[in-house]
Amino acid sequence: MSEDEGAVVCGYEGENIDVGIPYTIDGYTVCRVDGDSMPQEYRYFLYAEESDLIYDVNNGEVAISGYSGELTRFMIPETIEGCPVTEVGFNDGDTKDMEEVALPEGVKRIGDLAFLECSKLTYVGLPKSLEIIGKN
Repeated sequence: MSEDEGAVVCGYEGENIDVGIPYTIDGYTVCRVDGDSMPQEYRYFLYAEESDLIYDVNNGEVAISGYSGELTRFMIPETIEGCPVTEVGFNDGDTKDMEEVALPEGVKRIGDLAFLECSKLTYVGLPKSLEIIGKN
């Protein structure tokens, strides 16, 4: 692999069905996931960049209210600013093109009308930690 090519992810050993892949690995930008060598029963997502998420930090917990990035498939990181993500609701930002999103372990609540504007959404990966799903 040359420095210009970036990192290629070509393996996963774990138990989670939804697998988050960082944008960079050892300083190289991830440019490709080699589907031929990855288990097919899993879903692979790039982590959403913290700067693309609209969120509030209250009492040491993060509530995500929107997304403004360009990815249509992504995974929410488990922590932002060192605090756990415990609530999501995509009511803010430009979410009309969102197709798939995976929520990390630690999310306890999906807010009311959380995906109302996400007309192309086909998949939401739910964590075992989820306790409350809001209305609509």
